[in-house]
Amino acid sequence: MASKLLLNYRQIMSTYEPTRTKATEQRYNKLANQLLIRFNRHNGYSWMEDPIAVCHWYGNQRHLFSKSTWRQYRAALRFYFDKMNFPDAAAAVKQLDLSPCQRKTLKGPGQKLKKVNRQDMDQIINELGNMHRKSEYDSVVITWLSAGLLVGLRPIEWKDARLDGTRLIIRNAKATNSRACGEYRVLDLKHFDQINFSMIQEMLSIIENVNNFDSFYKICSNHLYRINKAIWSGKKRRITLYSPRHQFAANAKSSGLSKVEIAALMGHASDQTAGFHYGRKASGDRLIVIPANEDNMKHVRQIASHEISFSNDKRSANDSNSV
Repeated sequence: MASKLLLNYRQIMSTYEPTRTKATEQRYNKLANQLLIRFNRHNGYSWMEDPIAVCHWYGNQRHLFSKSTWRQYRAALRFYFDKMNFPDAAAAVKQLDLSPCQRKTLKGPGQKLKKVNRQDMDQIINELGNMHRKSEYDSVVITWLSAGLLVGLRPIEWKDARLDGTRLIIRNAKATNSRACGEYRVLDLKHFDQINFSMIQEMLSIIENVNNFDSFYKICSNHLYRINKAIWSGKKRRITLYSPRHQFAANAKSSGLSKVEIAALMGHASDQTAGFHYGRKASGDRLIVIPANEDNMKHVRQIASHEISFSNDKRSANDSNSV
């Protein structure tokens, strides 16, 4: 009897519509726009061509999200589709509610820690110093993490990065599918002290002498994984070679940089990406002193203006249809 009552309660609550405040509607509207922009970029066409495809696409990715995140995504999309008069899409979102939510989501990206604070780095360095069996990759891992914290590159971007005086030229990894602020981004390291600048030079020197980058990256990743297990054996989330990029984003946010500046520094096309997917402002513990490149910021602003225009056109079209 108790289990039946519990089942009935869950079924009732799954269809319960609480009264929404204006602030909640604004939050749903903003989140839904971010989700739809993400869909457009990843799939290469506008969500308006097939709104129900949005539901299927996010439904197939739900194992990547925590319960609370998935709940917010569903609510935001359903609210937005209802508001924009897409009843079939809203109904499709509602159908996603019927499937059981996965409790544990720490697979793949979910296992990667989105920060590397000073204490973490100290523990890693101490662990390498205490290891009886030394490895040639000990110093490489430390350099890779340290350099990543300074400039926020994706691990693969070190492969083609180069210095031109104090300017670090980076081929954007996501440039091929229009998810970057141009083919290249430029980070001017003129405010770096000698120690930090030498760290970047050391990292570039290491990569320059690598014959097979993919193999080298895998070896370094596995070495860092073993270090994680030695220090934090009970933790499911781990520091990876991508974690410094998340920490860089958190540092940029805590340094008071604008969304456009952060997007330009990180190589994003959209000024929403860092806020949506990367480290939180509260995790920031360093000051970012790299000025954002004007050409890269110009590209980000152009994308933002197109997105605003796209959203306004859609809203106007729906307003006309409702008259």
